[in-house]
Amino acid sequence: MVAADGAIEVFERLGLDLATASVLDIVNAVQALSGEERDALLTKTRNLLSNPRSLEDQSTRIAVVKIAIALLPRSWEMLLTCLDDTSCLLASELHFSIFCFLDEADFIPGAVDVVTQIPATVERYLQITRTNRAHAALMAANLLGDHCDLSVAVPALMRLATEARYAEARAAVTWGLHKAWRRSSMEKRNEILAVIEAMAANDRSSGVRTTAGLVIGLIQRGR
Repeated sequence: MVAADGAIEVFERLGLDLATASVLDIVNAVQALSGEERDALLTKTRNLLSNPRSLEDQSTRIAVVKIAIALLPRSWEMLLTCLDDTSCLLASELHFSIFCFLDEADFIPGAVDVVTQIPATVERYLQITRTNRAHAALMAANLLGDHCDLSVAVPALMRLATEARYAEARAAVTWGLHKAWRRSSMEKRNEILAVIEAMAANDRSSGVRTTAGLVIGLIQRGR
């Protein structure tokens, strides 16, 4: 692993191979630290996340994101700040990694309040994101459709189908709806399919209409 300046200090405090460690492994390692060590780890993680260009190396970026997730709920505000940064490709790469691991919050002691905020946070992100750069919007939509409580996620995705401002976000939403469809009851599946069909017929973007048509084809084949 090629570490950014200072990142190696974060890794060494935990005594783990972060390339293979799960978020839960990191949670357990963090709990074994002293309060002072946890504070230092939080500060170093915040400093790294505040500068996406310092996380150009993918393995380093993923390791730091996993640490940040493991530090929930104390790291929640820093993660929200990361998601507000749209300055560069590396910021979007960071968003992708956050959305990839954020479902692990379900298993973190003390993160119950964070878990309840995740669907609304992802919905806000998709409402305003302009692009699917680094596939971050797609991962956000998949987080909603594949991992969040369906009673909250499905209404959010249905709203985003028409209310997300930009086409690339709405195209990502079709895939999130597909994930939710696969997890839903037959009655709810019909509602979800109706939304996707409306996107295929009526969305103002030809790209979104095409993507929605692809998703409908998958659903018709039971996939």
